[in-house]
Amino acid sequence: MRAVLVGCLLGAILAAGNVYMALKTGMGDAGFIASALLGFALFAALRPLGARPYAALENNITQTVASSAGQAVFTASLVGGFPALAMLGRQYPAWLLGLWGFSLAILGIFAGLALRERLIVAERLPFPTGGATASVIEALQASRAALRRAHVLVTSGGLSMAVVWFRDGRPAWIPQSVGLFGSRLGISLSPMLIGAGMLIGVRVGLSLLLGTILAWIVLVPVIVHRHLAPASSYEALASWLMWPGVSILIAASMTSLLLDWRVFARALGDLRRLGVRGSSASSARTLGLVLAALAVGIILLLAWWKLHMSLVAIVVALALSLVLALVCGRATGETDIAPITQMGQLTQALFTLLFPGQFAVGVLASTVPAGNASHTASSLWSLKAGHQLGSNPWRQGLAQVIGAAIGMAIAVPTYWLLVRAYGIGTESLPAPAAATSKAIAELARVGSSAMPPAATVASAVAALVGVALALLERTRVRRWVPSAVAMSVAFLVPAPFCVTLCLGALGMAVLQARWRTWCDAYATPLAAGCIAGEALMGAAIGALIATGALGR
Repeated sequence: MRAVLVGCLLGAILAAGNVYMALKTGMGDAGFIASALLGFALFAALRPLGARPYAALENNITQTVASSAGQAVFTASLVGGFPALAMLGRQYPAWLLGLWGFSLAILGIFAGLALRERLIVAERLPFPTGGATASVIEALQASRAALRRAHVLVTSGGLSMAVVWFRDGRPAWIPQSVGLFGSRLGISLSPMLIGAGMLIGVRVGLSLLLGTILAWIVLVPVIVHRHLAPASSYEALASWLMWPGVSILIAASMTSLLLDWRVFARALGDLRRLGVRGSSASSARTLGLVLAALAVGIILLLAWWKLHMSLVAIVVALALSLVLALVCGRATGETDIAPITQMGQLTQALFTLLFPGQFAVGVLASTVPAGNASHTASSLWSLKAGHQLGSNPWRQGLAQVIGAAIGMAIAVPTYWLLVRAYGIGTESLPAPAAATSKAIAELARVGSSAMPPAATVASAVAALVGVALALLERTRVRRWVPSAVAMSVAFLVPAPFCVTLCLGALGMAVLQARWRTWCDAYATPLAAGCIAGEALMGAAIGALIATGALGR
């Protein structure tokens, strides 16, 4: 019980922080390792008060609850689908978003449990994040340095919160950014972006910088010179740049999916072997099936009653989500990359063809496989860690259900408060993932006339670039090929964000070159603290602004 309660506390923090981080950068952190580290540190601090030792299996349950909660923002499509609909003028009540996301989480959890026997036990796929989490939990039990790592995380988190308060709160002593080559470029004074940059690697960081140069140094002067958008309006410039940025992302993602057709083939084979075998109790399996059936019923009811989707559309979306969840689960096991964005894009594009003129149906349908696949991947990562540690998978499944409920209860209100405080698709909350869904929906609604002048040519060139990058990533020179996803993000967020992420990546490379041992032990907790501190304080300040307690 104590492991579950601490997991709920850490999961609530992760859920709130992920909403802010994802709407700002398109990225998030489910907190597998950070939650294990913080759970251990908390109970180690309680040892002098007579608390019994915190066992590895307890830590695994804490991590399972927390990571399931942290994934809620992605499962409920609070990053892509529903923000995109909000930009298009479609608003939905908070209770609907929470219940929709929780139902999809139940399907993802059950899919993860059903796939566990095949992918984790029989095939022994690596699921690197899950394996690394188990290794960290095992190391925590034997290392005295574990508390020092936790102290680094907490200290960096506290300093990050202080910086953000004096930047966004009162008194605002710290500027948002430091300009370099014009008002739109510069370095964002953001601990979160520095921390995230430390984790993404040099290749992705330099890809972000390259995309920034192409978007804001090469294209923006041309846009302004030809009077395609005013130089003083970030929203107008971002609306134009969105189209080539989205084109790079979609072209590269679809090319990668086609090249990975073998993963689809193997996933279809998994579909024939979805039965859960092994030592799991039949009563647990029955409960899982009942919960999954209940979740499907809730999704069908909400889709017909509140989202105004036809029965055919939602049934097709659910069937497709099953297949794509299997693909995502296998891809996660083999590569540690969960292609959630691609799942949503593929579904939206398919529904645009199947239901022409119904742009909202395509966006809503995309939330089903994206949400299901998101929690399937999270479930399998936790189950991999549990398998390595010897945990009971069905107890982990229950822990994931609890975490999903906590995550939805925190993530949805946080989303509404942030949108009310800063708007959506603005310079403060650019919501890059939502920009992609919005672009596809606008094309489905009004065709190419939705695109601003000259954006058609730029998008066609960008699509060719995306295809070329995806193909080059399969060659021997892949380590030198820019990341198409990172380049597309640079078109969808303010330039200082990407410059700062790149500086964080380069700074991490310098630290690793000079102090490798220290970095191996403390760099990840340092980065995690920077991310969590700003995400939490940013969400708190947004709530204060939305409620009128803090004037803008």
